[in-house]
Amino acid sequence: MTDILAELLPRTVPDTLYHYTTQAGVIGILDGGEIWATDTQFLNDRSEYVHAVEVVRAEIAARVPTTDKEEQAISQMQSALKGNVHTVNICVCSFSENGDLLSQWRAYGESMSGFAIGFTGQFLAQCASRESFFLAPCLYEQSEQKDLVRRFIDKILGEILAYGDVSKDDPDHYIKTHGGNLITYLHRIAPTIKHPAFQAEQEWRVISRPLGSSRTQLRAVS
Repeated sequence: MTDILAELLPRTVPDTLYHYTTQAGVIGILDGGEIWATDTQFLNDRSEYVHAVEVVRAEIAARVPTTDKEEQAISQMQSALKGNVHTVNICVCSFSENGDLLSQWRAYGESMSGFAIGFTGQFLAQCASRESFFLAPCLYEQSEQKDLVRRFIDKILGEILAYGDVSKDDPDHYIKTHGGNLITYLHRIAPTIKHPAFQAEQEWRVISRPLGSSRTQLRAVS
């Protein structure tokens, strides 16, 4: 599968990224040689994902089809977003460009025992790549979010229009007649879209590919 993030969101990784955690978290990372990622369905702020879906939904609704086939494809994508879009397991692990941010100390450091562990950005990118994960920055500016989503919808629409006539015997019949890869790819880009109120965090995320329920951790050290 094409890595939608590598294609749509190329970025220069910072030299250092910081992971905020507790004293127990530091010990766990050092003892286990791994950092645990969290399923997007269980993030502290579940409204994050809702925000991303709404940005995508608004962009699709704003599309004006020029052909009957385009109209059908747009209708398929809108229908796909009406279902349960939270069923795919995507996990994220968060880092910040800022190693001394009060909001992060308060959120993740606990009282008097917080740590900000600095990791080489390229090291994290390489670790992520080995697992077919991706290290990406969060986007806070509305213009950047809309640009990403616009290019995302362009790609999905182009794929659907390229399918041609779909036989019921086609093993990908369901995908090709239910919005293509919209939902699968959406789970990859949604974690990069955050509300502007969180811009001070300068967050980067390691974002997993779709995982089975047993694959819930990112190994930072082999």
